Amino acid sequence: MKRFAFFTGFLILTTAVALPLMLLKKGKAFRQEEDDNIRYDIDDYVAAEGL
Repeated sequence: MKRFAFFTGFLILTTAVALPLMLLKKGKAFRQEEDDNIRYDIDDYVAAEGL
């Protein structure tokens, strides 16, 4: 019975640590996608190209 309780506690602790890390990583990946798709104003483009 002690072994089962230890194993259950270990699984709960591991899940409590792993889930926030996974969600944080997923959140960063999602925000990075948004950053790649930034739409630029035409004035910014003209200024950057020197036109």
